[in-house]
Amino acid sequence: VVPIWEYVFSNDEGNIVYLMNRCGYIRELDFYLFKNVLIKDNKPVVPDDNGIFWINDVGYKANSISDDESIPSLAPDGEFDVNLFLEYLGNTVDKDCPGQGKALFAWILAIMFLEPIQEKYKLFPLLFFYGNRGSGKTTIMRWLTSFFGQGGATKSLAASSPIGVTRLLSYYASLPLVVDD
Repeated sequence: VVPIWEYVFSNDEGNIVYLMNRCGYIRELDFYLFKNVLIKDNKPVVPDDNGIFWINDVGYKANSISDDESIPSLAPDGEFDVNLFLEYLGNTVDKDCPGQGKALFAWILAIMFLEPIQEKYKLFPLLFFYGNRGSGKTTIMRWLTSFFGQGGATKSLAASSPIGVTRLLSYYASLPLVVDD
């Protein structure tokens, strides 16, 4: 076995790869991490064939919080049509309150600027939906979080422990988390 390890280490470049335990904005490294892109200094970095993002010979790999969770992507797989998304959202929520669809989409976009907004104003607005049972609150929130490829970001408070919710909030860092009653 020793000769095998000697061969491996003598032919290895010795690069470090960090397996990240969260996604979204990683403050201490000053980058955004998603499954399909890492954004550092306003420049996208694409992963290699192993899903590792390389910055200055240091690798970073997104890790799922559990086997049941997918790692969020910046945009869903395939082409994302903003105008069609706004049309669907507007057709759903603008009936009672014109312009609400665009306001909701603006909130989702503002999440990408959460850190500077919090620094300047010392807060970031929460988005709270209320309404009758079956009125589409969860569906609309799922549409909004789909912008970040977060199909599994809807969690039931009834089925979660305080520790579980804390882990989810930490994992999703600056990304939205939908908490349903």
